[in-house]
Amino acid sequence: MVTSLRVITNEGIRSYLRQAEEKIRLREFRIIDPILTYGMFPETAPLRSKDIHRMKRVIASMTSRPIISIITPVYNPDTRWLRICLDSVLNQVYPKWELCLADDASDKVKVKTILREYASKDPRIKLRLMEKHLGIAGASNTALRLAGGDFIAFLDNDDELTQDALFEVARAVDVDPRANIIYSDEDKVDENGRYTEPFFKPDFSLYTLRSQNYLIHLAAIRRKLVMDVNGLDSEFDGAQDYDLFFRISERTQRVHHIRKILYHWRKSPRSGAQNARAKPWIYNKGRLAVQRHLARLGYKATVEMGKGLGLYKVNYQIEDAPIVDILIPTRKLSEAKECVASITRMTTWTHRRTFAIINGTEDYELVELKGTLCEELLPLTDHTTGLIGPELPYNWSRMNNRAMSATNSPYVIFLNDDIRIIGKDWIENMLQYAQLEDVGAVGAMLLYPDGTIQHAGDYVTERGLARHCFNGMDSNSFEVNGLAQSIRETSAVTSACMMVRRTVFEEVRGFDEELANFDDYDFCLRLRERGYKIIYTPYAKALHLESITRPHILASKMLYHLLKKHPFARNDPFYRNEYTAMYRTRSAGPRMLANVTNQ
Repeated sequence: MVTSLRVITNEGIRSYLRQAEEKIRLREFRIIDPILTYGMFPETAPLRSKDIHRMKRVIASMTSRPIISIITPVYNPDTRWLRICLDSVLNQVYPKWELCLADDASDKVKVKTILREYASKDPRIKLRLMEKHLGIAGASNTALRLAGGDFIAFLDNDDELTQDALFEVARAVDVDPRANIIYSDEDKVDENGRYTEPFFKPDFSLYTLRSQNYLIHLAAIRRKLVMDVNGLDSEFDGAQDYDLFFRISERTQRVHHIRKILYHWRKSPRSGAQNARAKPWIYNKGRLAVQRHLARLGYKATVEMGKGLGLYKVNYQIEDAPIVDILIPTRKLSEAKECVASITRMTTWTHRRTFAIINGTEDYELVELKGTLCEELLPLTDHTTGLIGPELPYNWSRMNNRAMSATNSPYVIFLNDDIRIIGKDWIENMLQYAQLEDVGAVGAMLLYPDGTIQHAGDYVTERGLARHCFNGMDSNSFEVNGLAQSIRETSAVTSACMMVRRTVFEEVRGFDEELANFDDYDFCLRLRERGYKIIYTPYAKALHLESITRPHILASKMLYHLLKKHPFARNDPFYRNEYTAMYRTRSAGPRMLANVTNQ
C-alpha cells in the first residue's frame, strides 16, 4: 500500500492503474516499485498495431522521406546483445534505412557469423569485415564509407533502437526540413531487459554541450556535413562523437530535439552506461574535445574536469580586470552587515565596489559601503528597530534601476541582503561568462541553510511563471544527469544573485517597475527575446535565507501585466517537467533516479 501510494503521488493515478493492470495480466503480484517499473512507461512500451498503422499513414503523407544510414562499428560484443541490436533495426516501422556494419577485426568467430547471417537477410544491411583493428572511430569511418543515405545515425553494437526511432527522425526532417542535427531522449536497459535511468534532455544549447555530451543517443546528422568534416577523428576514440558534435555545430546550429526516448543504452559491466569508471580514458578525451572546439572558435579558455565524471568546466579568460559593482537593496542593518561581511570574508576578486540601496527621504538612495561593519548606514538607521531609512512603498525594480543610474561600472551584481557568500571565486566564475557577447545574465547556485538547492536556474511553468530548477535537491547530487552540477543555459536566473553587463541592462531598459515580483524573470525573458543567453553556474555558490526582507507579492494585476508581456512563455526549452520526479528531496525522500550520462 505504501509503495502504491508513492507511485500515485510521484507518477499519477493513470500511471499507477496502467502498471497495476500490466502486473495482473502478467500474474506478477510483487509490489510496484517506481524505479524498476520504468519499463511500463509509454516511452518504452511496445508499439500497438494501431500505432504502427498510424505511423505508416504519416510516412505515406511525408513530403520527403530521407534515407537514414545507421553506422554501427562492431568489436567483440556479447552475441545476445548484438542480435537484439540488429533486430531493433530490422523491426523499424520506417522502411527507408540502411545499416552499415564494420567489424573491427573481432576475434570472436561467432560475431562474424552473426553479421554475415544478418547481411544475407536484408539488402539494406551492408557489411565490411576489417582485417586490421582501427578502434571505434576508424571502424565507424569504414562503415561511413558504405553509407549513401541523407542522414547518418549512430548505434553501438550492443544498444537498441525503439521501434519508432527512425520514424521519429524522418518525421522531424519532414516537419523541420532545415534541421541538420537531430537528437532524442534516451534511457538505459539492463542485462535483464529492464529500462532504467531515463534522460529527458534539454533542448540544444552549445553552453550546455560544453559541460557534458548530452546529444549522444540517439543522434542523426546530415551525411554531407559529416563527410565535409572528414568523419570521426581517431584521436578522440571514446569521445569521438562528442568531438564530431562540436565540429558539426561550428558549421550549423540547426538542431532539432525529439522529446521522446528513442534509444536504449545497454548497461553491462564493460560499458560506461553501468560503470562510469569502466573506460576512464574517455573523460580526458572529452575534455580535449571541448578544448579543441573552443580553440577553433578563438576563445581564450581552458577546460578542466567538472564536478563529476563526464562533466566539464570551461574557464574563459577574463579580460582587463574590470570593476564589478555589487548592489544590495536593504532595509535592515543586521542583514546588510552579515551580507557584506560574507562578501569581504570570501571574495577574492579585488576590483569591486559594494553599495547599499536604501529608502531615502523621497526615493531610493545609494550608499557605498567601504568597511565590513556598514558604518555608512549607522546614521540612517533607527537603533530601536534596526531599520534603515523611512518607510517607502516597496519596489525592488525601482531600487535597482535607481542604483544603476547612479553607478557606472561595466559589470553589476544584483544581490539580496539575505545572501551569504560561501565560495571565494564566485565573482570570477560569474564574470567570465557575463563578459561573453552573447550572454545576457549569469546566475549562481543558491542553497538553503540545510545544504539543499534553493536555486539552480529558473524555468518557465505552464502558467507562464518562473520556478526554481532542482529545488530541494542535495547540493552535491548528480541526479538528473548532473545538470544541477553543470554550467548550462537556462530560461532565467534569480536576481537574488545575478550578474549583468551594463550595456545589456541599458539595452533592455532595466527592470520593469510595474512588477513587484517576477521582475528578474521578466528581465531574463526580455534578454532572451533579444538573442542573449542566460547562464547558470554551480561554481558561484551562496546561501540564501529566502527573502527575509523582500516580501512575496502576487497581485492579480501584476500577474496579468507579466503574462501579457510574454504570452508565449508557457513551456521551457531547458528544463523538463519530468525532472521533478527524478531526484531526491529531504522532505519527500527517494523518487525515481537518473545518473550522469557518460560518453
